Amino acid sequence: MDYRCLSKAETAKLDEAVKTMFRKKNEGLSYSIEYEFVKSKTELLFFLIPYRSFYIARELCSEFYLYMLPKVDIIINSYRITSNVPYVAYLHIVLRTRTKNFIFQKEKQKLQEERFLTGYVQIEDGYEIFESEPPYC
Repeated sequence: MDYRCLSKAETAKLDEAVKTMFRKKNEGLSYSIEYEFVKSKTELLFFLIPYRSFYIARELCSEFYLYMLPKVDIIINSYRITSNVPYVAYLHIVLRTRTKNFIFQKEKQKLQEERFLTGYVQIEDGYEIFESEPPYC
């Protein structure tokens, strides 16, 4: 089974676009074309990496994708080109930790809902809850 999300040519093209984007950004040039390309590929990888690498259950992949979409700009700008790590490998590392956090939050939410539905309040004395009414004058 092939676990690669992109072909080698697409991965190389994405790495080159990331390098060009950061180089233009440092020089103060317009980098919107490269940024849109990197952003679209990153959004695609938000779904493919957790799904194909088995980081998350198939049922949760679309929910995780929607959870990650607002964070795309932060993740792209957090990449450090000087670390000599390919961009897709960087995304694997980031998404592995984010999926673990997402699954933990889902389990916590599920546990809270279960406690809410099955929980009860133990009442030993009914007078503690209800205040007595003042006598009618």
